Amino acid sequence: MNNVCFAFRRVLATFKPRMSPDQQLCRQVIGAIIGAAFLMATMPNGNESTLGSNSITSGVGIGNALCGEIVMTFVLVLVVLETAVSGKEMVQMLAPLAIGFAVFCAHTVLLPIDGCSINPARSLGPAIVSSTWPDYFWVFVIGPYIGAIVAVPIHIFFRWEFEEVNNDTRPRRMFSLRRPVVENQLPALNLRRRNSDEPSNLPSPTHDAINIVNIERASMVRESNRASMPRESAFAIPVARDLPESTSENVLPEVHVEMLESKTK
Repeated sequence: MNNVCFAFRRVLATFKPRMSPDQQLCRQVIGAIIGAAFLMATMPNGNESTLGSNSITSGVGIGNALCGEIVMTFVLVLVVLETAVSGKEMVQMLAPLAIGFAVFCAHTVLLPIDGCSINPARSLGPAIVSSTWPDYFWVFVIGPYIGAIVAVPIHIFFRWEFEEVNNDTRPRRMFSLRRPVVENQLPALNLRRRNSDEPSNLPSPTHDAINIVNIERASMVRESNRASMPRESAFAIPVARDLPESTSENVLPEVHVEMLESKTK
């Protein structure tokens, strides 16, 4: 769907279209004029028709129409930005449905008020062909542009928040780095359990979330889903120098890992 406001918001959102914004504006206005001319040639007594030109309904103020155009254009442009150009494949698949519903809502609200413009080219084409130029015609040009201008920073704000929240990949990256170290420490943990007088009192390693915070500086282990301060465990994994020679190759030297007991409720 061609819309002058969409071309204008592309400039504001630094989106690079296939053609320049000026070319898009000209082509959309020319298309609206040609469409209105075809409509005039098709309709009986087309010369006497307004060809769907926008006009404010009697009893409705100019401010009401302006506010309606701003709000509904804002909704439409924001829906387009959040779906069609979001860059997410699943969201883009639903873009036609979302945009169509936004246009339907805009027409449902604005048709009784001013005929629903939400597109300056849509208003300009019929007005030129039918020579219908009310004094308040500026409402159908300024209103949609204001709505588009307001929608762009809101979209940028939403996108910035989304990227800021999901941009931190350190947990996944650090887990991939720590996994070999943790796997090397498990034999030492099993040895500690076998040599313990009361192994049943020791927590199972599968019940503790092992998280090596600092490999180089005697790391400690935290539960991944607990924000409380770490406390000492009932046991600690011995370092390589404390193990028999048969198991020393399974443990990285100079790495000390403390286990945190799982809280029992």
